[in-house]
Amino acid sequence: MRNLTPKNKLQLFLIMVYVGLLSGCTKVIEYELPKGALLVQVNLMDLAGKSIPENGGVEVTLEGSTPLIKVSTDENGMVEISNLNSGTYNILFNKEGYTQYRLMSYQFVGGNEITMVNGYLYENSNAQIHDLTLSESDYYFYPNILLEADISDNDRGNSFIGRYFISNSPDVSYMDYQVTGVINEKLDYNHLQYNLRYNTETYPVDSKVYVIMYPASINGMQYIDIDSGQLIYTDINLDNGSSVASYTIK
Repeated sequence: MRNLTPKNKLQLFLIMVYVGLLSGCTKVIEYELPKGALLVQVNLMDLAGKSIPENGGVEVTLEGSTPLIKVSTDENGMVEISNLNSGTYNILFNKEGYTQYRLMSYQFVGGNEITMVNGYLYENSNAQIHDLTLSESDYYFYPNILLEADISDNDRGNSFIGRYFISNSPDVSYMDYQVTGVINEKLDYNHLQYNLRYNTETYPVDSKVYVIMYPASINGMQYIDIDSGQLIYTDINLDNGSSVASYTIK
């Protein structure tokens, strides 16, 4: 290594001093995310999927807000949430007599412009499901079980819409299931019969299946439960669920 001249030594010294000052004076700069306004519009729908003129009284909850934000829509189905922090929220829409609706992991970014989100709630079916049973079916085109039930207080005339959930556990529910589907059938004097198809790999011979059913609307709305990864359907009347029926595959 060649000898440094006094000038070179001074330059090297100054560079080292400069680097040392930079490393000792590091400053953390914090940025505050902008706040803004969120305009929520909720539309209420009847059992036929037609809009209802009166859209007020829907409770809107922002899960993830601190403190928890709960507001209600006006007669036009609208409510504005002002001065809202930027962040990720689960937005829950709820009104008695209607199905729930959830908008999961909604990313809100504040600013000068108002952000708008929409939600839809469908009228709950008041049908009651009685004496749900499962038995061997004589329909041989594919593996299936005969599902039967009596339906009362049906608000669809001689038609019935229901959502069933199948599992190999007696604890089957709308939150814990393996298979789900929708039944849209005509009733025979308030009696429902439906050939319930199943997968022979999931439910082989001598295995037991468990089924529960709820009256449903026509929208099929759903969200993913973050903890379980399960699809949660919000198109059902949770208060009018059937008892759990079981059947041993033959």
